[in-house]
Amino acid sequence: MKRVLFLTKRRYPDGDASSKRDCIFAKYFIDRGYEVVFIGMGRTPYKKVESIDGVSMVSLKRYKNPNFIQKILNHLFVEKKIVNYGIQHYGDSDIIFSEPNLFKTLRKRIKSFKTQNIIYSSVEFYSPSEYPLNGLFSSGYHKNIFFNTKIKPSDGKVIAISNYLKNHFANMNMKVVAIPFVINNKDNKLDVSIANSEKRRFIYCGNPRKKDLLCDILIAFTKLPDALLSKCEVDVIGIDNKWLLKQKISKDLKNKILTFSSFKGSLPFSRIIETYKSYDYSLLLRPFEARYAKAGFPTKISESLEYGVPPVTNFTSDLGLYLKNEINCIEVHGDTSDAFKDALVLAISKTIEEIRDMKINAKKTAVEKLDIKNFYKEMDEIVNN
Repeated sequence: MKRVLFLTKRRYPDGDASSKRDCIFAKYFIDRGYEVVFIGMGRTPYKKVESIDGVSMVSLKRYKNPNFIQKILNHLFVEKKIVNYGIQHYGDSDIIFSEPNLFKTLRKRIKSFKTQNIIYSSVEFYSPSEYPLNGLFSSGYHKNIFFNTKIKPSDGKVIAISNYLKNHFANMNMKVVAIPFVINNKDNKLDVSIANSEKRRFIYCGNPRKKDLLCDILIAFTKLPDALLSKCEVDVIGIDNKWLLKQKISKDLKNKILTFSSFKGSLPFSRIIETYKSYDYSLLLRPFEARYAKAGFPTKISESLEYGVPPVTNFTSDLGLYLKNEINCIEVHGDTSDAFKDALVLAISKTIEEIRDMKINAKKTAVEKLDIKNFYKEMDEIVNN
């Protein structure tokens, strides 16, 4: 049996969005008859091979609940450890599927593998504005920029998460295909019941860092007339209210935000799935001109559509290929709090029946346009050529 070896620092099986994306790619390889092996920093026992959903997973994370020193030890020379372990135990694999952060290390050791069929999954092109001091002291920033600017056709092939990234790599003469953040649809069932016809429930899920304009989203709610704001409930999952306290806005504005918002902190992935479906809308806003917004593809949007929740968002990256205003989403025509407020007015004005239709259409979009099976042709192209 042919084998594909995934090399990454990700926390398999569902520790973050990129690990979920790789697990979805694994479905393609399983369907094509491959044995699939992941070497990463997952939650399985240290160096023990465990099979999860048909994938053999090996974690090189020695300490599962580490103290400060153990955290350092977990990540010390981790790129070399992952690549070396792959060479020692799975060096005869037919395909190497790697994250860009391992590019430098893998490039040095690639001749130790039997195959030269190397595929990198590229999901980011960072902007300096995302980092303190424009990324001067950030190794993650520098690794990302190095990969995106220094990779050569002889180094491998690329699966890009957006057409912006696809065009970037194509201009470097790389073999590349574009595949957005896809889903692995297992259930076509959708509960479109709306719990409270008097309220509109909104959810933001994740950590905004310096990517998502969450503060502008929340300020947009405060600009609503009181009669409309009284109809809104906003849950923020992934961060607690300490995040709000750190924002550079007035104390009065923070207090007003807390009248309609609840900050839930981090929740287990399984619980997020169960609660997500009870919301009327999800929330996302990103700056149109930032390179990271053009190059990425928001995980939040694919997941929101998968759970049948229409997003209130502006159309950055390739979102315009999948979202249709008032059909499966509410479009924000801009990237400011005023533009978001105007979109909220429209979202709140929708009837129960109209919201149900958008929820059905959101799920339909996920199944018909964003399921991994819709991209098997692109996967065949990059794997076999």
